[in-house]
Amino acid sequence: MKLKAIAIRADADSEMEEVDSVEITTEHGLKGDSRGKPGRRQISIQSDESWTGICKKLKKDLPWTDRRANILVEGLEFNEEHIGKLLKIGNVALVVCMEIGQLSQESDAIDGLTDELLGDFRGGICCKVVTPGTITVGDAITV
Repeated sequence: MKLKAIAIRADADSEMEEVDSVEITTEHGLKGDSRGKPGRRQISIQSDESWTGICKKLKKDLPWTDRRANILVEGLEFNEEHIGKLLKIGNVALVVCMEIGQLSQESDAIDGLTDELLGDFRGGICCKVVTPGTITVGDAITV
C-alpha cells in the first residue's frame, strides 16, 4: 500500500493542484488546502482501485482530481472496518472518521459519477490528523 498522489485546492472555487509533498498539521490538515479545519473531515482519501473501477463502469477516463479528494492511495480499498482505525502515511497518522457520503457539486457535472461514488466506500473516507508531519508521493501506508 502506498501514497499514489496528493492534491490541494486553495479555496472552494479553485481547481485541484497536484503536489509531490505536503506538510500536514492538526490545525490545518494539508498545508495550503482550504478544507483542513479541525474536525472529522480534515482530509479526504480516495482509493485508486475504487476510482479506476468507477471510471471503467462509466466508460470514461477521468483524472482522479475530478473526485476532489486530497489523497489517492494504491493497494487499499476502504470498508466499514476502517472506521476508527489509524491510517499511517509515512510518519503521519490519521484516524479514519467516516465514509464520504456527501459529494461536491462537481461530481454532478459528469453523468452518473455521483451515483457511482455513493455507497460501499467508493467515494472514499474522511480523516482527522492525529500525528502531524510531511507526506510524499510514494510513502508507504499501513492500517
